[in-house]
Amino acid sequence: GMGVGVSFVAAPVYLSEVAPTDMRGKLNTVFDVAINGGILLGYVLGFLVQLIPNLENHWRWRIMLGLGLILPVFVLWNLVYLPESPRWLVMV
Repeated sequence: GMGVGVSFVAAPVYLSEVAPTDMRGKLNTVFDVAINGGILLGYVLGFLVQLIPNLENHWRWRIMLGLGLILPVFVLWNLVYLPESPRWLVMV
């Protein structure tokens, strides 16, 4: 909900602030394509989990939830390595 909406606004702004001038458009395009690719990957994984034979229904949603947590946990773990943006450094 709100977190996704904020990240769709904040991430391109952050990319534009820290990227070299000649790469800003490319990085923001890669961001948009990666978001859409991740949505597609989520749908495909959900479909593939439903195709697993001999799996009870109460395990299917747990597997889909667990698979959906892998990449966000990885991103959250690596947030500490991102450089501060120039705007953030000026505000501090």
